[in-house]
Amino acid sequence: MVVLVRLDAGSAQDVSLCDAILRAAPRYMLETFGRPPTAVDAQRLLAGVPAGSSGGDTLVYAAFHGLLPIGLAQVSRGFVHAHRANIGLLLVKSEHCRQGHGSAIVRHLAEQSGRWPAITDFSVSVLENNAVGLAFWRRLGFATVGSGYVRPGCTGTLTVLQRAARPSLPAPVRAGPFPADAQRPAVRDR
Repeated sequence: MVVLVRLDAGSAQDVSLCDAILRAAPRYMLETFGRPPTAVDAQRLLAGVPAGSSGGDTLVYAAFHGLLPIGLAQVSRGFVHAHRANIGLLLVKSEHCRQGHGSAIVRHLAEQSGRWPAITDFSVSVLENNAVGLAFWRRLGFATVGSGYVRPGCTGTLTVLQRAARPSLPAPVRAGPFPADAQRPAVRDR
């Protein structure tokens, strides 16, 4: 079972946990930014504020399978449009991939979005040359709404996908060209 725990940028323990997960899964940083994770990436992720979002609306979660940290997710509510939450990062350590954990994280985010009444849809940007990533998001009901976007620092162009935040909601309406916290486990395996 996967549990999401919200991380706090002001907590040295949470910054350390975020750093450990990023470093244990360097593939994301290598493929997306062309470099391995550095010591400041966790702090940037936790404190980062995407354009079009306010800091209080960006949340970072550690994903645990039992007591083992297996991944990270970052979501920005009200990103570009008040009704949209952008999944800025979904990362699962390679040894835990293809076990349903990524899908479980997205399901948890969809359940969490029920506490965000203004949010009706999710968006995500994926490198256009990431066929595995695009297939993953499409299996989860995301549909392409744009492509060819450039993000400074990324190694390639992006495809933007969207879907309803909760399956009971109608499909998202394309609006523009761009896209309760869980209890902490008693013991944290770093």
